[in-house]
Amino acid sequence: MPYCPKCRYEYKPTIEICPDCGKKLVAELKQKKRKKVATLEISEEKALIEPKLKLLYVSRNLIYANFLKETLKRNGIPCLIKRESMGLIPALVPQSLTDVSIFVREEDFEKSCEIKEQIVDNL
Repeated sequence: MPYCPKCRYEYKPTIEICPDCGKKLVAELKQKKRKKVATLEISEEKALIEPKLKLLYVSRNLIYANFLKETLKRNGIPCLIKRESMGLIPALVPQSLTDVSIFVREEDFEKSCEIKEQIVDNL
């Protein structure tokens, strides 16, 4: 199957040009180089290495969770957002049925709780 080297989508064998970006399709995709994680983000890989993360907030409202995440970032607090689909196939579960959890470093937990209370209480 041919793939788009830019979009990384797979297409039917009869397609030669990506309909989204116009790039010529290739037979195989090269491995993408991993980008460095921004300093205000904690990657899932680092979260597994760094055991001192604490659960700050759980919600089914992705908008609230993203708003809290952005506010934490603006205050210099790195965080990790994880979405749980209750063991079901994520693509088949409506977003309103998935829990969104926000984790912060243990040393940022107290300040994060203060920010969370201000944000969540005012939404």
